[in-house]
Amino acid sequence: MMADSSILQFAPFSSAVDAGFWHKFTDLKLDVLHLSEEPVAIMGNYVNSDALGLPTRLNIDYDALESNQNPLKWTCVVPGTLINTNTIEEFKSRDKVEMLKVAATSLWNSMLSEEVLRNPPLLSSFLMFTFADLKKYHYYYWFAFPAFTYPKTIPLVQRPQALSEHFTDEQVTAFLSEYSSQESLVTQGVFAISQSSHGFTFHPLCDYPKLRGSASDVSVINQYV
Repeated sequence: MMADSSILQFAPFSSAVDAGFWHKFTDLKLDVLHLSEEPVAIMGNYVNSDALGLPTRLNIDYDALESNQNPLKWTCVVPGTLINTNTIEEFKSRDKVEMLKVAATSLWNSMLSEEVLRNPPLLSSFLMFTFADLKKYHYYYWFAFPAFTYPKTIPLVQRPQALSEHFTDEQVTAFLSEYSSQESLVTQGVFAISQSSHGFTFHPLCDYPKLRGSASDVSVINQYV
């Protein structure tokens, strides 16, 4: 069945775990975690440069458990939580819906406190639940990507446009030039862009409320968020 092109749709993440990650995870399990099931911080990443038609991938690289990661250029880094269980029975029987609710509640509280304005990658935070059979080197995992749904469908006011459809060649060049100088901001995943007679300005997400309040045409700001 063809998707309704008049409805705003969202693409969920799919997970892509690097094989080298499991070697690092095994070391963590043997040397640090032992039988502990306490949550562990983990970092994923994604890019917005994949070809059209490919799934939206959240990558778990070999160094995802390291605190001093050195991500590739133009990679959006996403914080996550890893919970490892000690038996395959517990892995299979754990209430995944409840785990997702807990993760979603944490995200919701970050939104209510406006922490996400200061730390936008939280909006893409995830949960990774695992079991490792180290005798057989079998690894089982389950991902949760908390997101919130609206009670009703959202009509698509305007179809997505290429920059070249909306701006002149000179404006596109100016836009891309400014974009290429804002890697640390763009790789936060969510940001705002404003346009004036002087060109384009990229803003951190925490500036968005102020931009809405000061913009003479709020619809212009909304187009570029």
